[in-house]
Amino acid sequence: MKNLVTIIIIGLSCITLMSAQLTLVDGQDFNIQGTTLESSISSSIYMAVGDADIGEFFWAIERDDNMSSDWEFSVCDLVTCYQFGVESCPLDKPNVIGMQDTVFFSVYLNNKQIEGTSGLNLKLWPKGDPDNPLLEVPLSFDVAFASSTIDTEIVTGINISPNPVIDILSVDVVVSEGSDVQLEVINAMGQVVVNRSVNLNQGANTLTFDAADYSNGVYSIITRSDAGITTTKFFVAK
Repeated sequence: MKNLVTIIIIGLSCITLMSAQLTLVDGQDFNIQGTTLESSISSSIYMAVGDADIGEFFWAIERDDNMSSDWEFSVCDLVTCYQFGVESCPLDKPNVIGMQDTVFFSVYLNNKQIEGTSGLNLKLWPKGDPDNPLLEVPLSFDVAFASSTIDTEIVTGINISPNPVIDILSVDVVVSEGSDVQLEVINAMGQVVVNRSVNLNQGANTLTFDAADYSNGVYSIITRSDAGITTTKFFVAK
């Protein structure tokens, strides 16, 4: 079975660049694999900034015709994280990123525990000129039922809310039997920001975390038990 590709992306939205030209950074893999038990599946898109003045530009997601209507996407940049289901940049909300060598965007999939394989096209265009895109990025998603990273014997479900989170994060963990579980929260740099041992009762368990001091970005919650490991993504947007 397939495991979640551990490439993360931060940032995607309407953007105002003061003087810029965009090109994709080489060597990126846009074939995204995950499981139905993960609350969000994400991919990274890194773009190099050049010298030409392009002014404001906007984005939209174009779905494949065969994509499940239940699949929802969310986009996030360094300024704004949109809610799941927002698939184009509101024309009245351009964001300013300024001059940087590289900008990076995030696209998150909430697959609602539905298996499937499909794709989308991320399109970016200058203000007032949607027929002449600056950049088009094809992304493919392959979602399978349980993978080897999911402990289906003990941990049978994980739900994170809200996602994205501003301060208090609630994690609902369902286990098939009482068990001691090691729980870690890891940031996009691979640093462990929380390491907690918990004793979970059979059935549903609710754990809370204070994310008020977390920086914006993508985080992973990892549970470890004698039977295996689960990995679930969430992101912080303030």
